[in-house]
Amino acid sequence: MRIVVNATVTSQREKTGIATFGTNLLKALKELDGVHSYCVFTLNDSDLEKMSNREFDVHNFPGVFRLLPVEFSWICWYLWHYTGFNLQLRSIKPDAYLSLDFSLPSYKNCPRVGMVYDLTPLLLEGAYPERFKTRYKMQVAHAVKNADRVITISQSARKDILEYFGVDSQKVEVVYPGFDDNLFTAAKDPGTDKKILDRYGIGYPYMLFIGALEPKKNIIRLIDAFEKVKKGGCIPHRLVIGGKRSWNDAAIFEKITTSTMRSEINYAGYLPNQDLPALMRNADLFIFPSLNEGFGIPPLEAMACGTPVITSTVSSLPEVVADAGILIDPYNVEEMAAAIIRVLSSDDLRQAMGRKGLERAKLFSWRKAAHDMLKIISEVSGR
Repeated sequence: MRIVVNATVTSQREKTGIATFGTNLLKALKELDGVHSYCVFTLNDSDLEKMSNREFDVHNFPGVFRLLPVEFSWICWYLWHYTGFNLQLRSIKPDAYLSLDFSLPSYKNCPRVGMVYDLTPLLLEGAYPERFKTRYKMQVAHAVKNADRVITISQSARKDILEYFGVDSQKVEVVYPGFDDNLFTAAKDPGTDKKILDRYGIGYPYMLFIGALEPKKNIIRLIDAFEKVKKGGCIPHRLVIGGKRSWNDAAIFEKITTSTMRSEINYAGYLPNQDLPALMRNADLFIFPSLNEGFGIPPLEAMACGTPVITSTVSSLPEVVADAGILIDPYNVEEMAAAIIRVLSSDDLRQAMGRKGLERAKLFSWRKAAHDMLKIISEVSGR
């Protein structure tokens, strides 16, 4: 079977959730599947290009789309997507099509499987710019209506899709993300780990947040909770915030700058994947109080590093951590502060949570994600 994949989501230079999913799923598919051939389209993704071979053929969409201003590039991209790309598909004659983007081409001569990671832009007010929300709704509605199968990354996101678009429940399936079990481990390397921490100016002890600096990550309330904890004199820990800058992040930086605990907050910037494990496994606490997530890979990676996790009761996050972490109302600063004190004040609790997290993380893997995805593609293509 010849499978065409739209992998443009992997093309971020600083990869976040969706790009992480796409990249690791494709790597796992290549390793797992020795039967089918893949024709993968991306936008100058050097990581994918290195994987290219006879059975995993990586192509670049026209690179001009990366050179255009943002406000024009997406328009030109979709003009190509629904015109020139269709001509390429007619030439390739795929047996199945997988879109890791939330869009589908108009090509209909094979079964089409489309990803819809979550509906956060449509359900959480202020989570994304209005112009993005309008475009996202149009694209996702088209994909949900026209795909032979829709894949999402949690039961929570699946429920949102079914309720919002009113589609047949059999059309929407879940493929859970995984983590790199060679990279994210609890085994500390004191020398190497310290070099990485020193590079970012991080000293012990500390609590950690990792995620893009955008409104839905709830970083302002996290800082409020941290201030309450520190004013109480309960813990010596610093707060380390890591993640790429995003839209509307000015309020977050203003909060950091004006915080009464400014000297205790360290913004480490974007953290490449190879540095994340050292920061996670040396933290006394990983906190992820997001207001909405399709899945939430960082809490999973933190559990795989044996680090205690506090996260939100909302959306998919209880599916990720279950009883291995502490769940809090992300809108309740007092509850968040109390949970931080509870974890950081007890060595025994941290050790117990670390052990539970390690066991919980074993339930997720990129190999399983690839197996589940391939099974779905095979079913819709009748092979």
